Order: sequence, then structure tokens, then C-alpha cells
Amino acid sequence: MLRLLHIRKEDSPPGTSTTYTVIDNGRHGEKSGFGESCAFTREALTSLLSQEGLPSSAIEDALGELDETGSAQIELQPRIGPRIIRAWFDTVLNPLLQSLELELKILQKRNLTFSFRPEKFELIRPIRRLLEYSVWPNLEQIEELNPALKEAFQRHDKDVDRLLDAVIALHTALSTDPEFTKLCDSLLTPEQFEELGATEHYEVFGAYPPSDRYNLIAQYVVNNPDQPAYYSTAKFWNRNREILLATLQFPGVRKRYLVTIQMADQSASDNRELIRTLKDLRRDLSFGHDVPLTTGDENKPAA
Repeated sequence: MLRLLHIRKEDSPPGTSTTYTVIDNGRHGEKSGFGESCAFTREALTSLLSQEGLPSSAIEDALGELDETGSAQIELQPRIGPRIIRAWFDTVLNPLLQSLELELKILQKRNLTFSFRPEKFELIRPIRRLLEYSVWPNLEQIEELNPALKEAFQRHDKDVDRLLDAVIALHTALSTDPEFTKLCDSLLTPEQFEELGATEHYEVFGAYPPSDRYNLIAQYVVNNPDQPAYYSTAKFWNRNREILLATLQFPGVRKRYLVTIQMADQSASDNRELIRTLKDLRRDLSFGHDVPLTTGDENKPAA
């Protein structure tokens, strides 16, 4: 996405300063700034090109081309005004930062919010799923102007995919491990239920049927959550947490667990870098265009 400056050297009477007409065209040829009526002196034209961020060598080349041929065409970055910046902040940058900072906390705590049915993370998501569908065009606009940021987004999404694959493999290894299932059965006897103050399966595991018991307990082990007392599974999990977490060291499970930890650490590292990049971009845009970081009414992350 580039702007085109069409510059034409005007015929000037002897003894007068040379002037230049500049047509500022947008990406699709529409006028995005000044037009035919704008006449610049050589000094004013040089200043304009410098303000637009054109390197000195490119300015000299353009002036030389004008002297030789009488016209030149220069590619510039598109104009970005405060209304665009405000929309970027409110619909993309601020919501993304809020979600990515939450995601980083989750990764650091290793409560990965994994669900075995369907196999997904509840709160770790690809970039687009952290935003409302209606604001994706703003995201695409930012990516088009900042290819390095687009690459960082793609790296984040690949991290999410790799981590999910690792967690699914870990969950499968746990839920099908004979030692694990034997341990689970020993914790689900009528005597154990009685000690938990329960007599029926649903009193501990809610709507999950008994056939899901290994998958559900493996999900808790993978996520290692803090369960408040009002959770139906809180008594079971909090009582047996340490012995169940020890199953991650079982011979048939440990390798999958270490891969998951490695993937989680890599995701956390890339998240930190992406958060820094987004904050730097937001800061530069804010100071460069006199736009506040927030209006105090931020969009919340997509549900």
C-alpha cells in the first residue's frame, strides 16, 4: 500500500524561481492530499519530501530526474491520520494487548485452559479469534502497512497450533496410560466418594458421564487448575492434586509432558516479544499523531 507523488517541473520566466506542481495520489489513484494547484519552490519541495520520510539520496535522485526530464514519480508511505489511529487503538491494538497479556499469565501459570471435548484451548487462541470478526479489516490494514508485525502474528498462531498439538498428545498419553487409569480407579471407589461427601458420580463430575472419567481427570492434570470450592470437582481435585500431578512423571507420559513445557515456554517468550512490539507501535503512533492510547471505553476480547 503506497502513495504516489507525481511531480512536474513548470516553465518559469527568466529570472524567476523554478516551481514544481505536485499531485499526491493514493494507492488506487485517488487524490489523498494536495493537487494540481499546489506549486512548490525547490526548497519547499525538498522540505516536503524530507518530511515524508524520503532519504536524502532519494531526494537528490528525484531532483536530478526533474532537472533532466521535467517530471518524476515517487513512492511514499500512505497518509495515516488520527481517525485511523483511533480506530486501530480501539478495535485492534488495545484489545489484542489485553488478550495477549492474559494469555501470557495463563502460559506462565501453565493452567492452559485445555478442553478435551472439543480439543481446544479456552483462552489461548490465534490472533483473529482474539478479535471481533467485524474489526478484521482494521487488522488487515495494520498488517499490510507492517509486514514484520504480520510475521509476528503468524508466529504467534503457529505457537498456538504447536502447543495444542503437544497438549493433545500429552492428554492422550495420560488418559490411556494403564498406570494412570489404575490410579484413577483407586480414587473413585465408593469409599473415596463417601469421604468426599458424595454418593453419585454426577456429584463429583457434574454432567460428564462415568465413561469420561479418565479424559476429564487427565484434563485437570494437563491444566493443573486452581479450583474454587463451588466447583463440583473441587473436593476431588484439591484432595488428590499432588498424587495426580505426579503421573506426569510416568515413563509413558514424561516425554510428552516435557515437550508441552517446552512449547509453553516458547509461546510465552514469543508472547512477551509480541506484546513489546505492539506497545512500541502504539506508543509511536500515539506520539506521532497526538492520539491518546485509550479513551477509557475499550472493547473487550472476543468471547
